[in-house]
Amino acid sequence: MIGQWLGGPTWQALDPGRQAAAGEVLARPDPDPGALRAIHWELAPFWCRHCQRSYCQDHWTTTVIMDDGFYDSTDGICPAGHRQMLDD
Repeated sequence: MIGQWLGGPTWQALDPGRQAAAGEVLARPDPDPGALRAIHWELAPFWCRHCQRSYCQDHWTTTVIMDDGFYDSTDGICPAGHRQMLDD
């Protein structure tokens, strides 16, 4: 699955079962980001699991985590103050 997040394209490989489940969620008139996140967290990193709201990239306060000079992940804090991993 390919999406757009944190200012650039992103993708996530899914096994056939998860891909079918994600396709069903995305085919709905109003896809539920919580349902996407339940399939695989990286399908809806913009959805805060604590306050159960979606935020655009401009509303997350992000921190890039480096490991020995190489990119490791991006953590974020939503406007309500909840921290979670946004990208791995």
